[in-house]
Amino acid sequence: EVPEDGGTEIYETQYSGETVRAAVTGRQLVERNVSGLVTVIVAHTMRERTVLAHDIATKAAILVGAASLAIIALALAGVLYGLSPLTRVERALLSRDPNDLSPFDIETPREIETVVDAINRFTRRLDRRIGAVQAFVADAAHQLRTPITAIRAQAEIAAEEKDPERLARLNKRILDRAIGVSRLADQLLSHAMVTHRADAEPRERLDLRRIAMEAEEESQRLGDHGRPAPVLDLPDEEVMIAGDRFSLREAIKNLINNAQTHGAPPVSIRVSTKDGTARVSVSDAGSGIPAELRGKAGERFHVRGGASRTGAGLGLAIVAEVAQSHGGQLEFVDLPDGGFEAAIVLPAKT
Repeated sequence: EVPEDGGTEIYETQYSGETVRAAVTGRQLVERNVSGLVTVIVAHTMRERTVLAHDIATKAAILVGAASLAIIALALAGVLYGLSPLTRVERALLSRDPNDLSPFDIETPREIETVVDAINRFTRRLDRRIGAVQAFVADAAHQLRTPITAIRAQAEIAAEEKDPERLARLNKRILDRAIGVSRLADQLLSHAMVTHRADAEPRERLDLRRIAMEAEEESQRLGDHGRPAPVLDLPDEEVMIAGDRFSLREAIKNLINNAQTHGAPPVSIRVSTKDGTARVSVSDAGSGIPAELRGKAGERFHVRGGASRTGAGLGLAIVAEVAQSHGGQLEFVDLPDGGFEAAIVLPAKT
């Protein structure tokens, strides 16, 4: 249909079996010899258009593909470059001797310094843990070998003894030795457990009064029933700390046992607070540890001269280690009215 208003109509049609795109327009022609509507049709095939579209699409696909490959290559290069410090850390780890737990000293970007610091913290904890296990094995072997050998020797003598009185004395020695070995084994295991829990167990909010009561009850249940019971002096208000219940209870039990074994009755357990600290102390009427020996009182297997040999010198070492692992300390005080006090001083938690 030819527009009569001078407009143009565009359409598709078939010509010689091929699709063509045509434009038709009409013009009024007024001449001397000719007049009327003149129709002008211009058409072209779709072949060139299709080829052009395919060419554009192909080139665009090639460009997009090349750009994608370039971006992927750049991304991989960036990732490999960014991970190269981790690769250095990996090589350093793989090349190390398994027994070398010293901290890493590797230059790394700030982004992975925290990773190296975390590895160093882990190796330090692992080194402490391995050292504790090795120390426990060495201590157990050294401390248990002599008394067990003595028990065996005395048992062999007792097996051949015919005199009832001498046999009774030998049996008493064997019993005393067995009790000593039992206490030593208990303290060795307690010390190993406390050392293990210092790093392994999370801290929780605890009422120090309750821990002191539990320690007193357990000491009475497992201790010598012929001893007078300790006197508890507890405040009415809560005394909150952040700590490990088992370790703190073991420490207080060792203070109680130390006072009952080496001190003089009465034994008192007191919980108090002062200047942002929580304090649990065990006092007795004895003379306590001489001032010149108090610096070594927290060392393992330290037994002062003249003290009872029923212990192994681990009790106060356990107390000192528990106090230190909780951010506190072990203190010794000579009481004004006579007597001696050992106290665990810890940061209070509001």
